[in-house]
Formats: sequence, C-alpha cells, structure tokens
Amino acid sequence: DDQAVLEEAERAHLVEQLPDVAVGHQDSLIVFVADHGEELGEHNSWFEHGPLPYNTTGHVPLFFIMNGLAAGRRVDRPVELIDIYPTLRDAVAPDRQIEGLEGHSLWPFLRSGKVDPVKADVFRQAFLEAGHHPNLYHSVQEGTWKLVFNSGGKHSRAAESPTGGFELYDLSRDPLEMNNLAATQTEEVRRLRRDLVEWMKKTRSMGDEDEVNGETERALKALGYVGN
Repeated sequence: DDQAVLEEAERAHLVEQLPDVAVGHQDSLIVFVADHGEELGEHNSWFEHGPLPYNTTGHVPLFFIMNGLAAGRRVDRPVELIDIYPTLRDAVAPDRQIEGLEGHSLWPFLRSGKVDPVKADVFRQAFLEAGHHPNLYHSVQEGTWKLVFNSGGKHSRAAESPTGGFELYDLSRDPLEMNNLAATQTEEVRRLRRDLVEWMKKTRSMGDEDEVNGETERALKALGYVGN
C-alpha cells in the first residue's frame, strides 16, 4: 500500500512539473500504464504475475492525459495494452496506415463520448494466454463473464477438474474469480468457448514462434478442434 501511495504522489508530481521541463507540453499526451499486477495468495499463488490468467494480475491501470481530453471519461469495455500503439498512431499520425498492426485505437473513445457501434464492437471481448505446458491457460472476457480454459489434462492444476479444465466467472459478483460457475452456466461456457477457439486458431496462424504455436496446438487438440 505504501508503494502505491508513493507512486501516485510521484505521478501527480510529474504532471504538475511538466510545464517547467517539457517544450510544447500543451500538446503532450501522457500515458500511464502498468504491465501486470501481483498475486497475493489468490488461487494459491504468491508474488507471481505470469503463470495464471486471472484479473488480479491481468487487470491493470491505463490512463491517457492530454489537453482537450475530457476528464474522468472511462471506457467501460475490456481494452488491452496492445491497443496503446494504435491509439498513439491515431493521435500523432492518423493518416498513416501500418500493415499487420495488432490492437485497436481507443482514440474515438477518448475524443468523443459517442462512438460508432461497429468500431466499439471490436472491444466487446478481450483474450489472454498465460502460463505454459502443462498449465497453459487461454481465456476470453466479455462484459461481466470470463471463461478460462486449462489444456494441460492429467498433469495440470485442472487434473481433477469436474468441468474439464473450464472455469467460468461472473466478474460483477466475483471480481477475484474464486467461484467457478462452469458446471451450472453451461450455455455461457459453450458460447464463449466458440469465440475462444476462433481466437486460438487465429493466433496460431499469425504466430511465428514454434514454442508458442506448439502450446496452442496442444490446447486446440485438448478442445477437440485439431486431429491427433
């Protein structure tokens, strides 16, 4: 807690001092972000931030500060860190197109409260991959629902899972993801599973790292979408 208070004070100090140290500060865009959180006993994990897929480590702050942006505006959709670069591109060089760019620009949300529904729909879901075999996780979050899949089988943390390695959480009631609803909310599991599989197939086809593609291949086999 002391560290968080100190960091907040230093961030505020930086913003206050900007006019004295930065030329052209009136046009500056400040992005404040963290790369991950920290496990503090949740899911039997301490001081880790990579092996598990839960929001205790994956949900991080992201602030944009700039003259002309409305104070206090909040994007109520699951956005990702890969959306930062497209946002900066739109802010400084909106006419420049970059092929193969991942993520989507948040600039329309920041500049106006009214966003084209088609553009807003790209932020309907957020996907995540965490860990490694035998505990490789893939997850999809949509609204208050989040589906997690552990593909490791009998050698993983999901070895005795009654739901086949699937975990479903209602984040509005269970933000720490402790109450697995996969056994009772089967329709939500099926619906989100389809979207998760499509994303996994897409990332496999786009990836160029043999190890990552191999892990995804095993996960898709565990889901029954790739032949043995």
